[in-house]
Amino acid sequence: MKRLLSTLLSLSLLCTYALPVSAAQAGAADERLTQVTLQVKETLGIGDAFDQFYGNLEESYQPYWSLSWSNDDTSIDVTAGEDGKVYSYSYSSWENEPSGSGALPALPAVSREEAAQTAQDFLDRVLTAGESVIWDKPYYRIGSAWYNFSGTLLFNGLMTPFTFSVDVSAWDGLVRSFYRSDQGVPVLGDIPSSRPSAALSEAGALLKSVLSLRLEYVQDEEGSPAVLRYLPDDRDEYYVDAQTGELVNLAELYEQVDTAMGGGSSSDGAAESAPSADAGLSEAEQAGIAQLEGVQSREELDGLLREEDALGLSGAELSSFAYDVDPENEDVSARLLYTRSLDEGFWRRTVTVDARTGDILSVSSSRPWSEDETPHVTAQEAQEAAVAFLNAHFGEQMALSALYDPSGTAADTYSFRYARQVNGYFFPDQSLRAEVDPQDGTISYLYRQGWDADVTFDSAEGVISPEAALDAYFDAHTVTLAYQLVPVALDPSAPEAAPLLAYGMNYCYELKLAYLLDIVTPIRGIDAKTGETVGWPSSSSDITYSDLDGCWGAEQAQALASYGVGWLGGSLRPYDALTQRDLVALLLSVRSYSFDPEQDDADALYQRAYDYGFLTPEEREDGKVLTRLELVKMVLDASGYGPVARLEGIYRCDYTDASEIPADSLGYAALAQGLSLVAGDDMGCFAPSRSATRVEAIAILYQYMNR
Repeated sequence: MKRLLSTLLSLSLLCTYALPVSAAQAGAADERLTQVTLQVKETLGIGDAFDQFYGNLEESYQPYWSLSWSNDDTSIDVTAGEDGKVYSYSYSSWENEPSGSGALPALPAVSREEAAQTAQDFLDRVLTAGESVIWDKPYYRIGSAWYNFSGTLLFNGLMTPFTFSVDVSAWDGLVRSFYRSDQGVPVLGDIPSSRPSAALSEAGALLKSVLSLRLEYVQDEEGSPAVLRYLPDDRDEYYVDAQTGELVNLAELYEQVDTAMGGGSSSDGAAESAPSADAGLSEAEQAGIAQLEGVQSREELDGLLREEDALGLSGAELSSFAYDVDPENEDVSARLLYTRSLDEGFWRRTVTVDARTGDILSVSSSRPWSEDETPHVTAQEAQEAAVAFLNAHFGEQMALSALYDPSGTAADTYSFRYARQVNGYFFPDQSLRAEVDPQDGTISYLYRQGWDADVTFDSAEGVISPEAALDAYFDAHTVTLAYQLVPVALDPSAPEAAPLLAYGMNYCYELKLAYLLDIVTPIRGIDAKTGETVGWPSSSSDITYSDLDGCWGAEQAQALASYGVGWLGGSLRPYDALTQRDLVALLLSVRSYSFDPEQDDADALYQRAYDYGFLTPEEREDGKVLTRLELVKMVLDASGYGPVARLEGIYRCDYTDASEIPADSLGYAALAQGLSLVAGDDMGCFAPSRSATRVEAIAILYQYMNR
């Protein structure tokens, strides 16, 4: 059946592939360029203000024109098809983008809503009949030059495997670039009809039939108990042909058309270095040197490893050796790289050991490999070698484990993973993996995972049935009608295939109307006791506040939050006293650093502040309540105004309490007034010594960024 399908696909290629090539060759090049240029100018509204223009043609499996307009300060580059369809667009201007005068960026001059409308208007011009889009969440990082809008292309209202991207300037609102991913993809024929012949319900049943789940323990986060979950097995990608109703294994189609590629090689090495015996070492240097006390020498460790017949190091040369010190726990490992020259290339094996005990920690290898190799070791012999090695070095862990996922017979390696079992179910977060070279039966790879963690396990009582779990998993998805990109084998004897074959390809594509399993939010699996879907941990850093009603700074807080500037946690607590840690977190959010006080380490937060130079370790006082003057000083220091603000004798300000501002800080107050950061209270006072509030910090930062 597979061979018949390949033959039919090749016949389809011969019938359709020649059409775009022959059309591309019609007419002289200058005439073709004229038609494409006129069409693109009309589509994009390009005027006649450019004094230079050229067009380049690239013809392979289909023609593309690269068009370029330029003058003294602007250039436009477009990639278009023979029919003038725009696939990419780039606009460049040699005028500098506006920027702030300090280290903290300004808010964009163009709002996200305005930029989104510009992107939509542009797509309305460049998309052709039957094309539309689904938008992803727009991306903008504060201080960036542009907004990025991306998403999925739709044909006839149906999803496709193709995407698009539009960048809109955050300063002048112009489209700076556009790209669609179907440029350069060799697709045969026209877009199929969007009307299916096969029934959706039958397609869903077929797609469900290839789903399978496994029941095992998982740990959601470090320190939490391991619980039982039904998890989806790795599987090939399937779709149902919406016209024939046939279930198609896409991975098998690619296997039919793919050319096997040889494996690469990797090198591993480090230069040895000897510590100096010079006198005058500092305490820190002496402590660092002491970390290597008790380690075995290169010769001692090499001797231990060569006694391990399973590593196959006889006749190999020790090419490099290195010690690696873990600064957190002062453990020291040693890395030994062995090499052997072969007629077809180099054999390499890297063994990492505990430098004090000589215990083997990991193994990795590379060697030349050919698809024509015949294994000299059977799968059974390889497994016996792996088990013997793992028992010899990790007997305690192996006693708790069972075979998790053998690779079976393989030309290049045998792989065996043993995972811990609890209550009869696997916990793969604690596992041992060994690979065996099929040519000589030696251990070519070793990895030990997760055994240092102390994990508790939930009971296995009350587990739902596999059938109920599979129903819940399938119900979390939607059977969707879409266009699927399908590989089509090239016939080397067909002259029309020559351009693609010359590019090193042995297949192109067709679009098929297909039923697929779709899901909006990916799920990790099914809770084995409740039957509810379990999602992946969220990495969202969106800032929202639930306590802005009646707050005088609500508008400023929401404006900053829309660009990711503010505090996580869901509440502003506007009138709480502002602490130093509060302000550090707020200022670093401008640099896209998200800090959650309930989960994140404040040491890392402060290290960022030190790196940016607006605070020193000596100045750290996490819970200190800041005055209004201290608030202004830190904002201006973070903005790069500190050196200027600290100049004395040159500033004056009009606050009614200016006399209460220390002389060495008067520059900060004057700049705060000049930059409109602080207008003063009802009495026109700066109130330098009054405690600052969180909403005041938001308002001052907003005024600075909205300047």
